[in-house]
Amino acid sequence: MSFYKRNIAAIYMLYSSVCQACFLITLKLLLALEIDTTTILIIRSSLGLIIFVPWMIKKKFLFPKSNLKIHFIRSGAFLIGGFALLISLNTLPMTTVIMITYTSPMLVCLAAVIIFKEKITAYHIIALLLNFVGVNMLFTGEILVDTIGIISALVATLMITIAQISLKCLSQTENKTDIFVTQLLFTLPVLIALYFIFGELPSMEHLPSFNHLPLLIIMTFSFVLGQLFLINALSKSELNKLMPLDSVRLILVAASGLLLFDESISLYLVIGSALILIATLITFKPALQLNTK
Repeated sequence: MSFYKRNIAAIYMLYSSVCQACFLITLKLLLALEIDTTTILIIRSSLGLIIFVPWMIKKKFLFPKSNLKIHFIRSGAFLIGGFALLISLNTLPMTTVIMITYTSPMLVCLAAVIIFKEKITAYHIIALLLNFVGVNMLFTGEILVDTIGIISALVATLMITIAQISLKCLSQTENKTDIFVTQLLFTLPVLIALYFIFGELPSMEHLPSFNHLPLLIIMTFSFVLGQLFLINALSKSELNKLMPLDSVRLILVAASGLLLFDESISLYLVIGSALILIATLITFKPALQLNTK
């Protein structure tokens, strides 16, 4: 069996991390252009749903036929987490936001052991510890002064954890496309309702223009691909074996913060990133014993 096939779940997880990093970077760029938060979420969900309209017509898919409670929990967590993430990105440096939300994979691993009775190897314990130390190194020297931003990032972390756990439950029995499309079908009407009932319509200069289209397309496709790769990964392996690989997202976002948003870099950032990268390599070590179905 080839290396790729033996480690397909880990490779899917790495693909997902790269796509999610791209998604976060384009979100930050759109927020820097003062595009309304709810508008961004609606466009992301609308374009994502449009991509799957041919599939929905072919499969005659209108609504999930099972696990409605779990779908609802996942969609609700995803919706709340999306708002919280955008608020935190709008008020804190992107690197700081991603460092706070990176505690989610650690919580997910703990939940996997408790809820799904997953076994965790010494390699993955070491990887998680290195990730924890690396994240704390990245935090060193950071001045967190925006209370709303910090609270929003913490809320996003909790919601991401809930969404990941519920996704693991769904991925065991349901088709990956069904899971993703259901999430869009649940969240898009809520977003539109909130937009018109409670939100203020943005002024014309804060609406997306044709010039914003490339960023919106990149954001949508990175969001869609990131979710589909994640669902594929979780359907083929255990949470506690995959979550350390999500650390790649942290390094990519930190690098983009330096290059695109003039965010500061320090020795702690370099050391922390190195530790996280080592943890990722360690996760691959058990030859990777990420069993595929």
